[in-house]
Amino acid sequence: MDYTDVELDLQWWPGNFSLLKYPPVRRANKSTYLILDFKDSKPLALEKVRHLAIQAFREIEGDLSRYTYRYLVALPRSKQDDLNGPCEYICSALAAKFSGLVHLKGALQRVVTVTKSATASPGERPNYDTHLSTIEYVGPSPLHPNSVIIMVDDVYTRGETSRACRDILRAATHCKDVLGCFIGRTI
Repeated sequence: MDYTDVELDLQWWPGNFSLLKYPPVRRANKSTYLILDFKDSKPLALEKVRHLAIQAFREIEGDLSRYTYRYLVALPRSKQDDLNGPCEYICSALAAKFSGLVHLKGALQRVVTVTKSATASPGERPNYDTHLSTIEYVGPSPLHPNSVIIMVDDVYTRGETSRACRDILRAATHCKDVLGCFIGRTI
């Protein structure tokens, strides 16, 4: 699929930002298919998202300059020990492009498999407590007090995973500022 006409649509909400709006499949547009292909690590989608992420970070670079240290951490997938390859790729690409960003590869790990949110039956989606008890931080700790951690994930839907990861990161690193960067936000 060709993604040339998919453009950055930077959206902010408290503590988070997204690169694109993510309509569900029943109302799908090119952004939907780009994100689905990104999740499947399709090369054209990975490159397009890399381009959009670099564009977004150029726009927010000034906001991040107040921090002495800036870290990137990919959120884990639902399966135990399954590295979130597409998001780790984006973290690596951003760290390579911006000298002030440091990628903490595999710093958050899923230690127990949970039901995948996208395919969960009603009422069976993992909640905050489930994520909190099945994800661990294995990166360096503590981090410098004037640091920010930027969590990178594919889609923000209800925020249960990111909220749990934010709390895990704060507790493990003593870093109070944790931002969420999502490729798409469900609309």
